[in-house]
This record gives sequence, structure tokens and C-alpha cells, in this order.
Amino acid sequence: MQAVPLQAVPSMLEIVPAGVDKWVGMRTLLEHLDLPHRALMAVGDGMNDLQLVANAGVGVAVGNAVPDVKAAAAYTASRTNHEGGVAEAFERFVL
Repeated sequence: MQAVPLQAVPSMLEIVPAGVDKWVGMRTLLEHLDLPHRALMAVGDGMNDLQLVANAGVGVAVGNAVPDVKAAAAYTASRTNHEGGVAEAFERFVL
């Protein structure tokens, strides 16, 4: 089995099996619930969130997200994850 290193944030290193990421798990859950990917809003900041944000119906990057996640997102919050960026996403797209 091959492994892939991911660096979500500068102080953390994740090693995961190749082909496994948050989107793979979420896609499996969505299929189980019989929901389309467009029904999902995903919020992320690190490289471990990239595929999830890129494939969600509404992908949101918080303000302090890495550039690749911001580029993949449909919307970038003005606030960081420490300043309420997730709440900003919910206020804009859910409430």
C-alpha cells in the first residue's frame, strides 16, 4: 500500500493511504444517504480539505486557507477559522 504525506498546516504532517481523503469518505456518506454532492457545503483551510472543498456543491475556504484551497473554493470567507469563518459560511449559505 502506498502512502501520501499531507501538510494541512505548517506544524502538522499527516500520512494517509493513497487514494483516501475527506472527499472519498464524504462521497461514500452522500451515496449512502442518497444525496447529490451539490447538497453539500464544505468548509476548509488546509491541503487535507482540498478535494472536499473542490467537490462540494458549495466549497468554502476560510480566510486563512492555503492558496490551493482558496483557488478551489467557490467562496472565500473574509474571516479566518479562528475569527468565525465557518460561522460566516453558515450565515451566508445555510441560514
